Amino acid sequence: MAFDSSQHRVYINSEKYFEGITPEMWDYQIGGYKVLSKYLKDRKGRYMDDPKRYILIATAIALTIEIQKEIDELYPDVESNVIQFQK
Repeated sequence: MAFDSSQHRVYINSEKYFEGITPEMWDYQIGGYKVLSKYLKDRKGRYMDDPKRYILIATAIALTIEIQKEIDELYPDVESNVIQFQK
């Protein structure tokens, strides 16, 4: 397995690859693990019977990254409009 950041490809062997994987997607971590890399490493040496699953995971990561950017833009409003709780 190899990631080619210039071509946005993840090679699963010398001939087959997934395309459209950005460096940001490739580096995305949950629980300290790079999700896309770990998924493939956990299946190393096995036939990939469901490549669609990997595509769905990559898509979910891409959308999550976009949503996180939106949240980051909105967060200053959260800090300036803190809800006051009654004691």
